[in-house]
Amino acid sequence: ATPDAMEGTSASVWVENGLVIAGGVLTLGSFVSQCQKPAPYGKFDKEAGSSAGWGPGIPQRLGHIASDFIPGCIIFTLVYFLAAGADDRRDPTSDTPNIILLGFFLAHYLHRGLIHPLIMRYSSKTTPLMITVSGLIGNAIFAAAISLYLALNTYPNNYEEDARFVIGAVLFWIGYAINRWADLRLRNLRRDNPGQYVIPHGFLFDYVVNPNYFGELIEWTGARARSLAGYLEGVYVAPGR
Repeated sequence: ATPDAMEGTSASVWVENGLVIAGGVLTLGSFVSQCQKPAPYGKFDKEAGSSAGWGPGIPQRLGHIASDFIPGCIIFTLVYFLAAGADDRRDPTSDTPNIILLGFFLAHYLHRGLIHPLIMRYSSKTTPLMITVSGLIGNAIFAAAISLYLALNTYPNNYEEDARFVIGAVLFWIGYAINRWADLRLRNLRRDNPGQYVIPHGFLFDYVVNPNYFGELIEWTGARARSLAGYLEGVYVAPGR
């Protein structure tokens, strides 16, 4: 589904393009580095010496909130309303498709960046500082790029009733449900097997390596991947999955 046109000042458009380029460079660098040596996160954090050079450990919950909630909710919302509100010809709250897509993004990151860290049972209580910093920088670049893209674009009248939009919305909520279900499944598994690394089984866990991120990819196929920045972010996060 494509919008009518990108509006706004030339400076705004150039900023959006610059963010996309920065995201592309970051994506390529992340892919190459992760293929050579995975970052000390998740199961790779268990390897001896894997955290060397990544800074001191900080609370896992705090790191997760900082790297996901701040860019995914705060930066995304600020960029959208500042950019859309700068155009005197538009009311940023009246563009229904844009507000719906904004809501999709916030629904995901409110859970992923705030609720999830507060309720999840982490296998490790700490995470290296630079894992949080690198996640924060990458997420901030993509959140700003996607939010600016959304703020500068206008969609056809009643576009939220278009079959393409409806199908995308359905895909988003299917992926959202899968993502939430898999998160709760892992949380309960860690509750029942404290201190152990256990591979879950059942339903989607028998067909894909990580249903959490499989659901997330479905979400963004339906919603966020409507811009080049959205596609790049999908590639950016993939090596860490």
